[in-house]
Amino acid sequence: MIHDTHTQHTQSAPKLLNLSIMSHGPEKKKDRSATFDDVCAIETPQATPSWRPIAHGRLIETLENAARAHGANVVQSAHLLGRDGARYFGLFQVNIPSAGGDVASVLGLRNSHDKAFRAGVMAGDAPFVCSNLCFHNEIVLGRKHTAGLSLAVMGELMMEAVARLIDARGLIDARNERLKNTRLNDARAHDIIIQAARAGACAPSHIAKVAEQWHTPEHAEFGGAKNAWRLPNAFSNRWMGTPQHTPQTPSALTQAINANLPCV
Repeated sequence: MIHDTHTQHTQSAPKLLNLSIMSHGPEKKKDRSATFDDVCAIETPQATPSWRPIAHGRLIETLENAARAHGANVVQSAHLLGRDGARYFGLFQVNIPSAGGDVASVLGLRNSHDKAFRAGVMAGDAPFVCSNLCFHNEIVLGRKHTAGLSLAVMGELMMEAVARLIDARGLIDARNERLKNTRLNDARAHDIIIQAARAGACAPSHIAKVAEQWHTPEHAEFGGAKNAWRLPNAFSNRWMGTPQHTPQTPSALTQAINANLPCV
């Protein structure tokens, strides 16, 4: 767990998530939690005519500026470095309140210096009760590190992501309420879990653990009526172990839910 104090609070202190970024499996030994200063200390490789790597720290500052420009200050952040700093992933809680006050607005940021993936920004939400950070991204934007990439281009994408999150906040809140009010029996839930896994929401080997979280959630808040709101929490235990896949995994689950529960 990391609570980064790089960004100062400029408004009354909001409720905070228990931000965590952890990695498991083969990549675990190559990943490490980091402070903002650690991230800024990573040397950026020399650019070529066709490849334009961007410093991880400069991207973080650009994201914070984009959020601040919309009045959605970053109130806490957490960072992960992989492959000796060549890969970066960060989570940022921003002060965009939800209607029910039970979820936080979150931005995700990733970048690579080894051409593993494009620079990207994600936007969505996470329930306050989840220590495993069930980050459900609704918005995913990114650009390859080609000659046309620059901080200015990424800044425009970040401004767009924050603006879209603010505009969508009401729709996201309404969707969350529909998830809470949509009852599911075990058979239907199992079908959605399998379909979501096939779409990429988790590895096939993790299906049993996701199903176990469906039947016995680790958080009491999800232990009441069996509804669609329990499904993201059931998957989030797997997501916390593979933060580098955050852009794809929640989207795969959303596709499976939408296909089986059109009213949501």
